[in-house]
Amino acid sequence: MGRSNWSLRCAVRIGCGAESPACFFNTLEFYAKTWYILLNTKETDKLYIMGIKNIKKWILEHQKIISYAVIGGFTTIVSYVSFYLFSYVIGIEVNIANIISVIAAVIFAYVGNKFFVFHSHCETSQGLWREMLTFFLSRAATIVLEIAGVFILATLIGLGNMLSKVLASIIVVILNYVISNRYVFKKNEEDNV
Repeated sequence: MGRSNWSLRCAVRIGCGAESPACFFNTLEFYAKTWYILLNTKETDKLYIMGIKNIKKWILEHQKIISYAVIGGFTTIVSYVSFYLFSYVIGIEVNIANIISVIAAVIFAYVGNKFFVFHSHCETSQGLWREMLTFFLSRAATIVLEIAGVFILATLIGLGNMLSKVLASIIVVILNYVISNRYVFKKNEEDNV
């Protein structure tokens, strides 16, 4: 009974016989032709082009944040690959390997953020030293903040370990971006002249 009702609905939609074995395929063909017509009209082309233009506009408006996310992803890769190399390939003790991998990741983050995210150009060695010192000190502070945040959230408040790590990491990523944008790589002519 259910099948004959379905066949009848197909027949009404596309005009085939109620018990036609090809009803299902005719329905698919009908929908395929309808979508083809809809997708190949000038209005659809305009919507598609407008959509691409909006995406391009959004990317250009958020280029710094997108670049920051990409460099952050590569920084994470540098951290994990260097940790693997020092810990498993070279055989250095795990905690020392972790410290070396964090240092390598922070150095990579500095170079990546300087040249690809914030496009900072220091004209003097004093400006460069100020920028590097500010960057490394801010990263050290946010590392301590992340450790403290996980301790507070997981140990004192009792949230799950992974949730605590994720929440602390989100706060640290946002803080790192704000500090880098406003203080480390700021466009200060006095330091860059």
